Formats: sequence, C-alpha cells, structure tokens
Amino acid sequence: MATLFCVCFMLCSTLMMAQASTVCDIPRTCRDVKPDGNKYKVVTMYNEMTMLCEMETDSGGWTVIQKRIKGDVNFNRSWVEIKHEFGHFNGDYWFGLERVSHLTTLGRYELYVSFDFNSKSYFARYSLFKVFPKEDKYALRIGGYSGNAGDSLTYHNEMGFTTYDQDNDISGHRNCAVRYKGPWWHRDCHQSNLNGIWGATAFGEGTNWLATTGHRASASNIRMMIRAY
Repeated sequence: MATLFCVCFMLCSTLMMAQASTVCDIPRTCRDVKPDGNKYKVVTMYNEMTMLCEMETDSGGWTVIQKRIKGDVNFNRSWVEIKHEFGHFNGDYWFGLERVSHLTTLGRYELYVSFDFNSKSYFARYSLFKVFPKEDKYALRIGGYSGNAGDSLTYHNEMGFTTYDQDNDISGHRNCAVRYKGPWWHRDCHQSNLNGIWGATAFGEGTNWLATTGHRASASNIRMMIRAY
C-alpha cells in the first residue's frame, strides 16, 4: 500500500476519501512514531509541532518535555519564557508549558521521570499527568506513582506553576521560585524541583527529588517524558 506524507490532517482526510488506497502517514503523537533503532527521533507531527521522541523506554513513544544532561541551559526563566520551548534537542531542553498543556488536555497522558544520583539510576512513573491551560496557571494534576525514586511529585498536585515573576504557590510570605531559584509547581515550597540550579548543594536550590536526593544534593541526567494512552 502506498504511503503519502501529508502537510495537515485536513488534507489527509481529503486524500483518504478521494483515494482509499493511500494512507497518510503523519503521526499525531510520539506514540505513533515507528522505531528505527535510534534512542531519540525529532519528528514533526500532523499539526506542525516538532517533538523530541524517546524510542527506547518501555517500547518508546515518549515525548520529551524536559531534559537536563549538560547543565549549560538556564532553566530559571520568566513566566513568558517558560511557556515556550527553549534549549537544544541534543542537550538540555524544555518543551514549553503551553505545548504540554495543549497535548495533555486533548487526551490521557502518563509521565515518566528518570535521573541519576550517586552513580545509580532512578525513575518515577505516574499513570496520570495533566497540565491545565494558562488561565489555570498551568496547574498540575498528577497521580498513580510507581518506581524506585520515591514519590516527590504528588505533593505538588493541583498547584499552579510558579516563576520568579509569577507567584502561584501557597507559601504566602515568599515566592518559592525566587527563594529556591527554579520555576516549578511549587506548593510550600517543594519536594521536587528539577528546574533548579544544576549541581547546586545549597538547601532546596538544586535539581532536587526529595525522596532520593534530599534538599542538599542534585540529580543529573534528568528526563521528563509523557506518553499518550
């Protein structure tokens, strides 16, 4: 059967009706991407959104929404900046809250967090992951933990995202992103902060995952990935 690469979903639909033997082969999410032996693939989806797809973990199909492997990109960004993509596909990378929200409000997604600490690898998997729209301050909905890293994200459930210039935490007397130098779904303030300062050991300022690293050490080789199901 012939395969035709289409530029948009509407065109695909038209072609499918006009020529039943033609299949439009544009993925909607990384889950639709076919593996080719590479760990990562950069793919442009049907809606022209480009994604970094991870193709190894649990049969692949993951959209990378955060990756910190070098520490050469500043993640302490403003409210406007954090909404959008920044970094590099082959290094440290942020997918952007606006795009995460767009995806996770259209369907059901799970989250996979992985990192290294003290020469060991850890992961935390959540069967429920959703980021609400900007009007809801990109609030997090998270649940269904499993893994060996310990659960340091459920504490942040239902919290809006806080940056140094947009305080949506419930700490009251302080902005948690200012105090701990990292934008996150802070509550009062955090049990995890994977957008913290790379390699920092000052209390609460590093790439912390409390159940594993505590508040005075930093995780490395960090990835946050989501997958539709």
